[in-house]
Amino acid sequence: MRDRHLGQPVTVKSASAALLAQYRGGPVLSYREAWMDQAQKRGLARLLLRWPERRAELRQRFSQDLRLVELCEAYEAACEAAAYWSKSAAPIGPARAREYQALAKDTEQDILNRLS
Repeated sequence: MRDRHLGQPVTVKSASAALLAQYRGGPVLSYREAWMDQAQKRGLARLLLRWPERRAELRQRFSQDLRLVELCEAYEAACEAAAYWSKSAAPIGPARAREYQALAKDTEQDILNRLS
């Protein structure tokens, strides 16, 4: 059986979790949806560590503001890419790392503007 969005094989564990969620009346998430949800939460966690003085505000707005949730996901993706390229031995690695670090910084600014 394959995930309808990504064509990824669905494991017994993921299929069981989906059935259990459905049984409990919860949403049934695809592999892609579950991954995106986790990326959004990881982005929020990074921001909570980055700005401890804004933790309460970030948590509250994250639960209410879909655009902020999307920005958290974008922030996570930029941070992950920057980390990947900073460890890369490829000649283009340092330049790519700087690009993604700049993107993460711009996303931080967008998030701060959103919170204001």
